[in-house]
Amino acid sequence: MYKLVNTGYIKTAQSIGRCGIMQRGLFKFIGEVVEDYPDYDKYIEQKENEITDRNRQLGVTESNSEQGYTPVTIGDDRSILALKRKQKAVEDALKQSDDVTRDIIYELYLRENKLYDLRGLTAHLMYSKSQIMRLRDGFFDKVARELWLE
Repeated sequence: MYKLVNTGYIKTAQSIGRCGIMQRGLFKFIGEVVEDYPDYDKYIEQKENEITDRNRQLGVTESNSEQGYTPVTIGDDRSILALKRKQKAVEDALKQSDDVTRDIIYELYLRENKLYDLRGLTAHLMYSKSQIMRLRDGFFDKVARELWLE
């Protein structure tokens, strides 16, 4: 459900979730975070390999760090920490959700070969479109809270 909000000069559409109003940009961002969830391990491994390769190419080790060279450690890299935080947020939200919500999220966002869109999911799960959207929005609110975005 969307509501037009007058922000002075322009009117913007906002998604109304179960726990309040979620802006459209935030809603899309959370959707992308959830869609990327199956690939986070691969992304983290790629970033770790990039860091170790960069350190190896520069010849930076712990022993020569006293000479002014400081190695970039995997634990300090902000992009890896951000990926791990997103992965944990989706993982925790999935654990907190019921079976129907997990099915909705899996079918709409996590499945590689999508079988159902929102309309097909209504027939498959025997839930109304508004019920499915309410469950999805509640899940997105959980992820946003885990990421400290709300």
